[in-house]
Order: sequence, then structure tokens, then C-alpha cells
Amino acid sequence: MEKKDIQLLQKAQSGDEQSRELLITSYTSYIQEIASGYCNRKLVWENDDELSIALLALNEAIDSYDLNSNKKFKNYLRMVVKSRLVDYFRTEKRHHHLPLSNNLEESNTELDEPPDNKIEDEAAWKQYHQQKEFQERVEEMSQFEYVLQEYGLSFHDLEQASPKHQKTRDKLVEVAKLIAEREDLLKYIKKKKKLPLKKLILETGNSKKVLKRGRKYILAVTMIISDERFSYLRSLFSLPNKSSEKAQKVTESGSPLKGDEDNVKN
Repeated sequence: MEKKDIQLLQKAQSGDEQSRELLITSYTSYIQEIASGYCNRKLVWENDDELSIALLALNEAIDSYDLNSNKKFKNYLRMVVKSRLVDYFRTEKRHHHLPLSNNLEESNTELDEPPDNKIEDEAAWKQYHQQKEFQERVEEMSQFEYVLQEYGLSFHDLEQASPKHQKTRDKLVEVAKLIAEREDLLKYIKKKKKLPLKKLILETGNSKKVLKRGRKYILAVTMIISDERFSYLRSLFSLPNKSSEKAQKVTESGSPLKGDEDNVKN
């Protein structure tokens, strides 16, 4: 990469809008070629939404490019543009474009990279997806924190409320799964911001003491299971998706939720 571009990227990432505009101007024709090559047709700025997507991708690449990576910005930019176009086509269900598996390397345009750049190109692609995944996880955690606040909870509360024993944890997760699958119970906690203790005592066989001590944990897990936005948190804690399995209807005599009343931290 030219030294001038590195300096412009550094300034742009530090908030210098003039440097950002210079980069955008410099790479506008390049992203047009990238998008046109991927769509297998010449795109025109006045008519094609794909170029707007490519322009947003250029702005994103300026912000997310790792200046210490020693990878070419052009390679990284191409990966970002391509990924954003894939996302766009999936959202719009524009199946008349090239199949999503097609890529720029298969074309014979001037965008083709020499074989020696293949490793660097793959590294840029990996870097982009790692950064994208990290950003998505940060956003998911931010959304979850907002949901917790609606229930008067915080991440610190959850840390303190986590069960000390696996058996207790499994028990409380089962309660949360039941709530997530039962529309009446889910509506109740979303409206009242508390557990329907009487119903849960009857349907799970757990005592009021266990449910009250596990209240914060149950509420948090219920939100993670029932909200499609929290896929990372579900995988992190090995929790099921709401639609992945039906909650098992339990009785006091044979309930998998019923058991000893291990303490849960407050």
C-alpha cells in the first residue's frame, strides 16, 4: 500500500473527515469495478443500489482496516464489498444475480489478483470476518444489556445470581425453557417484569424458595432463549433456541425440574 494511503487511513480512523473523503474519492472507481464484476454487469451510480452498498462498504473498510496487519487495503476492501453485496442479495432475494458462491477471482477482469497474493487475500478475508463477528457480538451484548435494564437487572446481578451447582443451573434453565415456550407465561413476565410464581410452583414442582432465589437467572435465561437476537449468548451458554425444541410439560411427580433446593447466589 502506498504510504500516502496509510497516512490517510490513520487520519480517517482518527476522525479526519477530509482524509476520509480523499480515500472515498480515490477508491470510488475501484469499488465500482468490484461491484460490477461481482454482479456480472456494468453498474451505474445513478441507477444501481449495489453501488450504494459498495460505497457503504468502503466507508466501513476505512474504519475497520487493521493498520498493523501489513495486508493490502485493496484486498481487504474487496472482501468487505463482496461480503456486503452477498448480505444485500440475501436480504433482497435478488436471485437473478450471480450465484452467491461466485467470486471475483473467477473473472478475467483487471480485478484478478496474481497467484502470489492468494494467501494475503485469504488473510484479509479472515480478518474482515473476525472483525465483523466481534462487532456483531458487541452489538448483541449491548442489546442484551438493554433488555436486562428493562427488568432492573445488570451483568453484575447475573454474575452474583449464577447457580453454584450444575444441578441447580440445569433446573433453572428448564424453568426458563418452559416459560419461553409458553406464550401465557412469556407475556406475563414481559408485562409484569417478574415470575408467575404460583403457576411455576404448580407446573414445575419447585418451591417458592428455589424460584425466588433463581429469579434473576431464570429471567435472563428466558430472554436469551426467547429472543432471536441473542444467538451468540445461546451458543455461549449452550442454551436451546426457542423453536429448536418444545418445552417438556412437567408434573410434580416426574418433573426434571424438581429436585434439591441448592442455593443460588443473590
